[in-house]
Amino acid sequence: MSDLNQHPMFFLGANSSRGYMSFYENAYDPSDGWCAYIIKGGFGAGKSLFFKRIAKSLIERGHCVELIVSPYSPQSLDAIIIPEKKIAILDAAPPHNVEPDLPGVSGLIVNLTDCLDVSVLHGKDAEILRLFKESQLLKERGLRYIEAAGTLANDSYQIALECTDTLKASRFAHNLAKRLIPRSKINKPHEWKRFLSSITPLGLVYFRSTLDKLCDEIIVISDEHGAAAKILMSTIRKHALDMGYEIYTCLCSLLPEQKIEHIIIPELSIAFCNTNRYIQYEECDRRIHARRFTDAALIRQKKQRLTFNRRAIKELLEGSAELFAEAKKYDDEIDKYYNKAWNLEKMAEISNRIIEHITK
Repeated sequence: MSDLNQHPMFFLGANSSRGYMSFYENAYDPSDGWCAYIIKGGFGAGKSLFFKRIAKSLIERGHCVELIVSPYSPQSLDAIIIPEKKIAILDAAPPHNVEPDLPGVSGLIVNLTDCLDVSVLHGKDAEILRLFKESQLLKERGLRYIEAAGTLANDSYQIALECTDTLKASRFAHNLAKRLIPRSKINKPHEWKRFLSSITPLGLVYFRSTLDKLCDEIIVISDEHGAAAKILMSTIRKHALDMGYEIYTCLCSLLPEQKIEHIIIPELSIAFCNTNRYIQYEECDRRIHARRFTDAALIRQKKQRLTFNRRAIKELLEGSAELFAEAKKYDDEIDKYYNKAWNLEKMAEISNRIIEHITK
């Protein structure tokens, strides 16, 4: 995706401690005139090439796009979002399972299986099913590893919270938000939910460059365990929405119900980023250290437990990535069977029709 790397990238779904977590339902907003192309098609359908072909054509025509990457295959695209056109093109295959609320009004279903010659698969179904089951079992094991890592991360979070002056952090957060986030000139609040990081077959993939592409100012909150950062980020999120801004809220895939990893406010060209040993951002406009809200003596007493958790989390996340990598090998084998069954010329015709419909 070298020529596409110049554009913002996100995950709309991520491997999390709560299983596979999807924000595909948040990819577009029918109430605000958005429309989605829901792409149906299974293994080996060339959907990633399908998406890349559309993305490249739109970029060549001068459109700004957001690229949505697959957490199970980080070199592949799962969706394209064109904000200026209020259009999303989404892969509807599992585990996304996207359906338009109002087909023909807020969404159009594009069925790529019409391009499939099922006769090519005859006699191979038993082997394909075997490969699929092996892949699913490995992915489930990988998610259980992440769930275990999330339990330990939550333990470290709770320890850090006990050592955090929450009142001091809250006062600081409100003052910071008021100073940096004035009333929006557009005054159209909306929250887009995304992930900027996920555990993948390549390990942790983090689209740090997306912040640079969307923002001129980066505020970093350095917080290893996220206790103080949660207070700051939650306050910033609420204030930004109250002030009428459209924002991107990017959750932490390890603890999605507790930790906001990034908040991006395009109108102000500013981003807030919670960094730790996994998510690093060296160059920034301002860095806020969680230790200013932390009882250093008290947290030192918990060092042994925190160290154990950190090491175990690292091993579990590495193990999950290895399992996802093994699962991808089975997926690639399935793709080989299906690749011979798809009519790529017919798929190219469909992508051309989508491009023309979007750009007319």
